[in-house]
Amino acid sequence: MPLEHVAPLSYPSSSLEELVAALTKNRRELETFINSSVVRKEANGIINLPTGSTLNAVDLVDDTHDHAGGDGNQIDHGGLAGLSDVADHVGYARGQVAYAEITSGVTGLTGTADVTGLTVTFTPVSGRRYKVTAYLRLTSPSAAGSLLVSIVDGAGAGTSIGSESLASSEARVAQRVEYFDGGGSEITRKVQVVTFGGRTIDVAAGTDGRSFIAVEDIGAP
Repeated sequence: MPLEHVAPLSYPSSSLEELVAALTKNRRELETFINSSVVRKEANGIINLPTGSTLNAVDLVDDTHDHAGGDGNQIDHGGLAGLSDVADHVGYARGQVAYAEITSGVTGLTGTADVTGLTVTFTPVSGRRYKVTAYLRLTSPSAAGSLLVSIVDGAGAGTSIGSESLASSEARVAQRVEYFDGGGSEITRKVQVVTFGGRTIDVAAGTDGRSFIAVEDIGAP
């Protein structure tokens, strides 16, 4: 690129006002140079500069990193031929893929019971790792004792199991987490409680503390 078109930068030392004025002038001259026909002709072959767009000294590129599949002109990739947004960044976490919460409490759970409303069904992608989080606000046990709180699959088999011990009328938060690698087939995850000796338990809900189950894609294994 012919840098001889740019005038040498010079900065006066007599006052701050003059220095600011000189910097402003130099920036304008640089922007004029950047948008000259000579520079635009060379830049267009590298970054696919859109017709009618302009460049400036702060942001030299109008063509953004938009993840468009097959865009060979993306400046920070060089070539994405045939790649989708997902394939472009295979190791990145993709965030939440399934979520359910209850907006009203579930009461009188006893024995082995699924928590109504806390079930998700989704298809995990092969080659991805997932995190399942269950969060329950347990309240009003009918009597002191232990219970199990679990994440289970569609058949009721536990994938993350833990016990809680509550005093009579005690309230407590229970959380379970599961990690697994995707296999490409649709699966179900739900929240289940198991009480013993005929005891009952309630699960609370509300905007101040939701009970929920969430599934996140956390990246490649």
